[in-house]
Amino acid sequence: MTASRDKVSEPRDMPLAPVLVWAYLIADVLSVISGAWLAHVLRFENGWMPWHERMAVVTAVLLTPIVFFLSGLYGSWRGRSHAVHLRRLMMAWLIAGMVLMSLSSIIKVSIIFSRLWFVLWWSGSFLFLCGARLSSMTLLRLMRARGVNHKRVCIIGSGIWAQQVSDRLSRNPWCGLDVVYVVEPQAVLNDGNQFESLARRREVDEIWLCLTAADGVLLEKLAATLARFPITQRWVPDLSHFRLMAHPAAIIADLPVINLNGSPLMGVNRIIKALEDRLLAIVMLIAAAPAMLIIALIIRLTSDGPVLFKQLRHGWDGRPIQVYKFRTMFIHDEVDEHVTQACAGDARITPFGAWLRQTSLDELPQLINVLRGEMSIVGPRPHAVSHNEYYRDQIEGYMQRHRVKPGVTGWAQINGLRGPTPTLDAMQARLNYDLYYITHWSLWFDFKIIILSVPYLLGDKYAV
Repeated sequence: MTASRDKVSEPRDMPLAPVLVWAYLIADVLSVISGAWLAHVLRFENGWMPWHERMAVVTAVLLTPIVFFLSGLYGSWRGRSHAVHLRRLMMAWLIAGMVLMSLSSIIKVSIIFSRLWFVLWWSGSFLFLCGARLSSMTLLRLMRARGVNHKRVCIIGSGIWAQQVSDRLSRNPWCGLDVVYVVEPQAVLNDGNQFESLARRREVDEIWLCLTAADGVLLEKLAATLARFPITQRWVPDLSHFRLMAHPAAIIADLPVINLNGSPLMGVNRIIKALEDRLLAIVMLIAAAPAMLIIALIIRLTSDGPVLFKQLRHGWDGRPIQVYKFRTMFIHDEVDEHVTQACAGDARITPFGAWLRQTSLDELPQLINVLRGEMSIVGPRPHAVSHNEYYRDQIEGYMQRHRVKPGVTGWAQINGLRGPTPTLDAMQARLNYDLYYITHWSLWFDFKIIILSVPYLLGDKYAV
């Protein structure tokens, strides 16, 4: 493993993504309102808009973020062309305009609007939208050129193509992508210990596989090896000889990049998920507060030890977090810190703890983890670190379940895969459901899982 510079750059990444999405949302809303007001001033020579124009603006304010979200305008545009962004913006704005005109025709109010005002509004708001986007993207490029909001990239590849990719990123600091390591593919396959140490220390944010399209077998082996690490992985193929492939997944610094393990919880989806988690956690904690106080009192009166049990588990991107639960076992020591899964009739479980496990009330304190942003209401259940260390080597792609935050409940749990996993097949089945959830995430999918969780959690005979 070799560093691409004499000294590996220090971590300089700044988590700007949620801030940028909010900034885009606010700028879009202000652009819609400002364009409508300026159009009214130009058309009618006064600034007081009548009620029907105000209602049209409110509708546009609600409609625009939805159309822009569906058009991918709130996703990551790191390293991509301004022109591509503005073309996408123009198409989304035209779609929003057509939807608004269709709605006004359906409810038969289009006749009361001034056509000139509408044209001036739509043109003016589009100029405001373009100005806001260009300003923010230019500012972000300047910040990245000065070392802010950078991501550290490890290139796995050899030969001319890997060197070209490294040189291209080095010549474009505005992309905010620092190549900190260049690793030979065979070195990763022959000895993964050094690479695993690097991944554990979080010295890289992304892994780029710079292989040609002819390296299919090597790519497959590397993908299987790297599946043990919850780090964003991209394939950057050399497509210079494939002129028919005109639509790669993304263009970053003029390089075709294909995501290998992307997550839907990026950009505006990340904000939606965070709001969902915080709001539900607050409501649930308020509703459950009396029950939690009673449970805590009973635990203190019926057995020695703390009320809460804290265990180190893996969170988003494999980062360690302390997960809270009501203590359901007698105080005991684990051999060599190995975590033994509870089983039916386990002598370590207290009588009251057995009831808590059966009703899943022992997991109520995890709402605190949700409120702190360490967990979600819905997501793959967090496993003990020692279990993750074991299964990551036994099941291909196991650590990809950490591409999202762990959840209090999940898609696997409502499909009967709850409790101990005594065999590799049982854990593989749980992993399949977890990966399906990550791939198909949506707000409505979360609500479905929450509603279906109640009958599966209360009185589950498999809970131990």
